[in-house]
Amino acid sequence: MFQIQSLIPTRDLPHFGVMEGVFGQEEVSRIKFFEKVLDFEDGKTVDDETVGGDAERSSRVCQTAHFSVDDNTQWLWQKVAQMSGNANYDLFLYKLTHIETLQYTIYEGTEEGRYDWHRDGNLYGYCPHGRKITGIIMLSDPDEYEGGDLELDPDGTLNPISMRLNKGDCVFFDALMSHRVTPVTSGRRDTLVFWLHGEYPTC
Repeated sequence: MFQIQSLIPTRDLPHFGVMEGVFGQEEVSRIKFFEKVLDFEDGKTVDDETVGGDAERSSRVCQTAHFSVDDNTQWLWQKVAQMSGNANYDLFLYKLTHIETLQYTIYEGTEEGRYDWHRDGNLYGYCPHGRKITGIIMLSDPDEYEGGDLELDPDGTLNPISMRLNKGDCVFFDALMSHRVTPVTSGRRDTLVFWLHGEYPTC
């Protein structure tokens, strides 16, 4: 009988990375086609659910909709799952359990769409599992909008790393890493966001 052992990395692994061009133009077009049938609503934060949307409206200004799993979207879920497994092996080595959602997110320049500094993961309270990795697939070309940079704060010093992805690129980063999307000043920035869940060693 094989004994399963934990894989311990021999060095500190980076906690973010970009896969370039993982989605081709045709695949991005297929994803954006779903915009016609998705039900969009104002993007919310965790605080929106507890204190009301108006209190936090200024911190997140965007439109979001979620993909279900069906015959039309199965190819997309499968591809996200495969690339997420590769990213986890190369960058994180986390024990993952599932993909939470695929969220189509639109930041409009006419509304100065943005998302201020925040974290997607949460270690407070009773949390045997939760978001471990955030993934963002870029669905817009850089010249389709101004502003809207993704900024990551890997070491918590607010000396951020700024990223401007090309259409079809995907960035993965630790869900506990602070990050933001700077205001979109013109055009439109479309992304597909998802979260990989896993077990926390301690809470």
